Amino acid sequence: MVAQLFSGKVSAQTRKDTLLANLKVQPPDTNRVLLLNKLFIEEYGNNLPLAIKYEQEALDLARELNFKKGISWATNNIGAGYLQLGNFKKAFEYHTRLYDMVVADKDSTGINAALNNLGAEHFNMGNFTRAVSYYEESLKLNIARKDRLAIQNALNNIGSCLQEQGKYPESLQYYFLALEMADESEENATAMTLGNIGNVFLYQNRDSIAMAYFTRALALYHKNGDKMGMITILGNFGEAYSWKKDYAQAEMYFNQGRVLCDSIGYLSKSVDFLWKEAEARLMQGNYDGVLDDYLTAEKIYEEGSSLSRLAYIKERIGRYYILRKDYRTALKYLNEGNKLAKSLQASDMELINLKGMSVCYEEIQDYANAFKAQKRYYSLNDSLYSEQKSLVIAELQHKYETQKGEKEISKLKLRYAQTELSLARSEQNSYILWGGITILVLLALFLGSMVRQKSKSNRVMALLNREIEAQKDLVEKQNAQIREINHQLEVKVEERTQDLRLANQELDVFLYESAHALRRPLTTTRGLIGLLENENNPDNRISLSEKVEFTLERMDRMLHKLIMVNENNRKVLDVHPLNFKNVIEAEVRAFADFPDINWQITIDPEASLQTDFFRFSGMLQNVLENSVAFRKPGGKTLISIEVKARKEGADLIIRDNGIGINAKVLDKMMEMFQRGTELSQGNGLGLFVARKFVLKLQGEMKILSEENQFTQVEVSLPNLS
Repeated sequence: MVAQLFSGKVSAQTRKDTLLANLKVQPPDTNRVLLLNKLFIEEYGNNLPLAIKYEQEALDLARELNFKKGISWATNNIGAGYLQLGNFKKAFEYHTRLYDMVVADKDSTGINAALNNLGAEHFNMGNFTRAVSYYEESLKLNIARKDRLAIQNALNNIGSCLQEQGKYPESLQYYFLALEMADESEENATAMTLGNIGNVFLYQNRDSIAMAYFTRALALYHKNGDKMGMITILGNFGEAYSWKKDYAQAEMYFNQGRVLCDSIGYLSKSVDFLWKEAEARLMQGNYDGVLDDYLTAEKIYEEGSSLSRLAYIKERIGRYYILRKDYRTALKYLNEGNKLAKSLQASDMELINLKGMSVCYEEIQDYANAFKAQKRYYSLNDSLYSEQKSLVIAELQHKYETQKGEKEISKLKLRYAQTELSLARSEQNSYILWGGITILVLLALFLGSMVRQKSKSNRVMALLNREIEAQKDLVEKQNAQIREINHQLEVKVEERTQDLRLANQELDVFLYESAHALRRPLTTTRGLIGLLENENNPDNRISLSEKVEFTLERMDRMLHKLIMVNENNRKVLDVHPLNFKNVIEAEVRAFADFPDINWQITIDPEASLQTDFFRFSGMLQNVLENSVAFRKPGGKTLISIEVKARKEGADLIIRDNGIGINAKVLDKMMEMFQRGTELSQGNGLGLFVARKFVLKLQGEMKILSEENQFTQVEVSLPNLS
C-alpha cells in the first residue's frame, strides 16, 4: 500500500536529470543561479537538505555576481526550506534579510515573498493576528498585480490563521473563495485548499465530510507526485482517526507519513509523525517505546531550535509520566514546557501545562504550589477571555469608523452637487449675457433659442436641488445610525464595566473569606499535631489523630467547593440531553453510608432537559449534601426528589424533614460562607455553590423552610441551545 501511494511521476525525474545535465556545463553566471533555483524547486518536495544546498550555492554565486534578483530569490528559498525543516531560528534570519532587501529595491515580487515568510513565521509562533496582517498585505499586493495563484495562496493563509483561532465559518469563506480562484492547471494549489477545508470540518466533528475532502486532496497530490502535499494529507488522516479514537488507523497513517518524510529528508515532519505514532500506541495502552520516541523528538527539536514544538513535546512527556504516576518527573517536564510557552507567549500551551502541573502538585500533596498553578491558570484564562472581549469592542469601533467614513463620502457628494449647481448657475449667467448681446444684433432670430436654454437651465437647477435634498436626507440618516451605534457601544461598555465591578467585589469578598476559612483548619491542625507530638497516652493519641483527620477532611471539602466555583466560572457550557434517572441515582448512591435516610424519587416521564451535565450534577450534589448534613438526630430522615415537566424546561424540587432554617437567615442562605445554624460544621458554601451553578444554567432557585419541620429547594431550569 505504501509503495503504491508513494510512486512518483517519471516526468519529474526526467526534468531533474535535464537540469543537472545543464548545470554541469553551465559557467558561473546568472543563468547558473537560475538553474540552481529550479533545482531547489524540484527537490523542495522530495529532499529538503539537498534543496537548501542547491540554493545556498545559488546565493553565494549571486552575491559574487551582484545579481540582486538572484540574491532575493535564494534568500527567500533558503528561509522557506528552513521553515519547512522546523528550524525557525534560521528561517527567521533569512526572512528578515529578504524583507530589508526587497523593500529597499521596491521589488513587488520579493515583497510578496517576504510578507508570506514573515506571516508564516508568526503563524508558527502562534501569533495569528500578526500573521493575518502580513497575509492581508500580501493579498492586497497580489490583487493589484493580478497574480491569481498568489491571491489563492494568500486566501489560504488567512483562512489558516482564522481556523487556528477557532473562527471556522470565517475561515471556510476564505478557503472556498480560494477554491473558486483555482486554475485547472494548478492542481497542487487546489489540493492544498481541499485539505484546509477538510481540516475545518474535522475540527467541527464532521468526520465524513472531512475525510471526503482529504481523499480528493491526496488523489491530486499523488497524481502530481507531490510528496510534501501527500505528507500533509497523511497527517490529516492520522489526526482524523485520532479524534475518532481509532488509534490503530491513526498509527498506520502516521507511520506512512514518517516513512515518506524519511525518503525525502524531511526531518522535522518525520519527528512530528514519530511521536504522534507513539502517542497512538499509548492511547491503545501500549507503552512500548513511547518514551524513547518522545525523547528522540525532544532532542531533535532542541537541536533545530524548534521552540514551539519543543514546548509541545515537553508537555506530552509530562503527560506520559502522569499516566505512569511518576508525578515528580512529570513536573520537571511540565515546568520546562511552561517556561518555553511563556517565552513564546503561547498562552494556550501555558494553560495546558498549568493544568497538568496542578494535578501533579496535588498528587504529591504540595497544596501551596497546586494553588499557585491553579491561580495562574485562572488568571491567564481570564486574560484570554478579556482579549476576546476587547476584540468584540474593537470590531464595534471598526464599524463605527466605517460609518464615519461613509458620512465623509456623503459630505463629499454634497459638496460635489453644490459645485455642479454653482457651475450650472455660472453657465446660466453666461447664456443670459450672451443672449443680451445677441438681442442687440439679432433679437428676433435668437429669442426662441434663449427661451429654450433658460428652460433647460431651470430643469438642471431643479434636478440638482432635488439631489441636494436627497443627500441631506442621507447624511441625516447616517448621522442617526452613528448616534445609535455610539449609544449601543456606550451601553455595552457600561454593562460590561458594571459586570466586572460586581465580579471584582464578589472576588474580593470570596478571596478574603476563603483565606480565613482555610486558615482556621490549618491552625487547628497545627495545634492538634503539637498536642499529638507531646502525648504519650495511646487512647489520647488515637483521639487526637481522629480530630486531625476530621479537620483535614473539612478543609478538603472546602477546597473542593472552591474548585467547583472556579470551574463553574471558567468552563464553557457543554449542552446535551439529560437523563434524570441516571444523574439522580448516581448522586444518591454517594450517600449509601447513611442507612437512616429514606429516599423518595419521582420523575415525570414527560420531563426532558437540554443542559450542562457538570453543573446540573454539581448543583444537585451540593443541595443533597445540605439535606444530609442537617437531618434530625435520632429520627428517620426522608429526602424526596421530584422532577416535573414544564414548557421548554423542567422543575426540580428537593425536600427534607430535617432541622430546617431559621426565618431570620433564610433570605441569606444562598450567600457565600452563610451558615443556617450554630450546629453547622460545614463552611457555608453548599447552597452558594448550588446557586452559582443554577445561574450559569440560566435558571432560578429558591428556598422554603420552617424551623424543625422541613427545607425545600426549588430549581427551575430552561432548555439550553
